[in-house]
Amino acid sequence: MEEIYLKPDNRTSSTNHRGRRSSKRSFCLVGILSLCLLGAFLLARLITFGISYHNCLHDSADHLPEIKKQLSSMTEERDLLTEKTKELRTLLCLSNQYKTCPVGWSKFNHRCYLQSERSDSWDAARKNCTDEEADLIVIDSPEEETFLSTIINEETWIGLNDKEQEGTWRWVDGTPPTLMYWASSQPDDGGVEDCAYVRNHGKNSWMDFRCSASFHWICEKTLNCKKTCSGGWSEFNCSCYIRSQSSGSWDAARKDCRDRGADLVVVDSPEEQTFLSTITKKNAWIGLNDKEQEGTWKWVDGTPLTLAYWATTQPDNGGKQDCAYVTNNGRRSWGDSWCLTANRQWICEKTPNPNKTCPVGWSFNHSCYLLSERSGSWDAARMDCRNRGADLLVINSPEEQNFLSTITTEVWIGLNDKEQEGMWKWVDGTPLTLTNWGRDQPDNGGEEDCVHLRGDKQKSWNDLWCSSSYQWICEKVP
Repeated sequence: MEEIYLKPDNRTSSTNHRGRRSSKRSFCLVGILSLCLLGAFLLARLITFGISYHNCLHDSADHLPEIKKQLSSMTEERDLLTEKTKELRTLLCLSNQYKTCPVGWSKFNHRCYLQSERSDSWDAARKNCTDEEADLIVIDSPEEETFLSTIINEETWIGLNDKEQEGTWRWVDGTPPTLMYWASSQPDDGGVEDCAYVRNHGKNSWMDFRCSASFHWICEKTLNCKKTCSGGWSEFNCSCYIRSQSSGSWDAARKDCRDRGADLVVVDSPEEQTFLSTITKKNAWIGLNDKEQEGTWKWVDGTPLTLAYWATTQPDNGGKQDCAYVTNNGRRSWGDSWCLTANRQWICEKTPNPNKTCPVGWSFNHSCYLLSERSGSWDAARMDCRNRGADLLVINSPEEQNFLSTITTEVWIGLNDKEQEGMWKWVDGTPLTLTNWGRDQPDNGGEEDCVHLRGDKQKSWNDLWCSSSYQWICEKVP
């Protein structure tokens, strides 16, 4: 059988091979061209970006001072807004936390203070404070340090110690001290001195000492008030405020306030000063004056001036200007003026007492009074009053002195100079501003350090030995 062989067509095969190589070369050329175009495009973009960036830097350099100025202004506005927010929060918080102090306690900046009448160790002092639902004083502001200097007259324990760890001082509430007023070379830990006390003179008067030493002490506490103010009065920080509708002199203003069972406003905190701007936008009398001694400004409750908000160049005493008012400028600063000026309104302040009732057997005239049924020494009288949640009578107005005319017997009152001869003070620590001494009194006829009311028509005052035996009058706020 004849085998038949077919010879492949070499021309066709060769032509196909060359066509495939040609297609590959065309594809590579297109790819290379595309990459070149892409590179050129990217290069153009980079050049454009570089030019823009250079122009941006140049413009930024030109406007940099203006930008910094705007940034500084925005920072100041932010800080001011932050401060105002804090202030508003404080006011909102305090407006719901009305505070008042028990009888015998001093009030300052929303807190109550009680200075001990005896001396003891630091631990005994603290126990006494905690028994009073308080604690040893924690000093956390320059104003409080200044206030403290006005109420102490001897070495006094404060609530600062390093008993847990030597050299690590902490307050009794567990907080570290942020303000310190150590005396020179103090604290020196001279023989395990782990408790702090305040000397009775000058600034920077803190000292460390042995906790077993015997000093007086000061208790501090804050109370919440749940009472409300009567209609027309504004509430803030456990006080009630009202602005007069009429105008008058400072003395007329005070008389009006006292007729309302109040007195001219006493400003004892930055928050209260700020709060006044919500009461009035006009000039208004406040309870500050230097009528007793030129340049010595005191509040109507007898307390000295510890916080001041005088306007520039004030007080200037321009012709016997002895009475203070709050100005109508934006900062609500103070000015002094003639007390007879009759074109100012005023602000009254009082403690809210919705019920205004006294316990059975007590008389009422803005305060509650109780005449004892027995007689005793001045110290025994005061102890009896304090056991009743009261204290010996403090007479701080002519109206109160006149109110006592109904009493026909001789009685002890809360006035004495036991601490310093001739320096008469009331039991609440306030100095003597109003007097009704009898003729040739006080005469200190042989250590006569306590005062009683005579039985005469004027109810004149007389100093006497504190060991004498008389009845007494207790007083407390209803």
